[in-house]
Amino acid sequence: MTLAQQVGQLFMMGVSSTGATAAQLNTIASDHLGGVILTGDSTAGVSATLQATNQLQAQARA
Repeated sequence: MTLAQQVGQLFMMGVSSTGATAAQLNTIASDHLGGVILTGDSTAGVSATLQATNQLQAQARA
């Protein structure tokens, strides 16, 4: 990993449990964040939460 990637792994960001904004998705990829925390309430159910986390994981690999 590059130094920037290693540093990015030390940070986490809060993301709405209903889905990330475009700016948050960009930050995840560009700053190499080590993790996210889903915040807030959601009544969308398990499948919607799975879809949101899959999107975040895909962005992290980009």
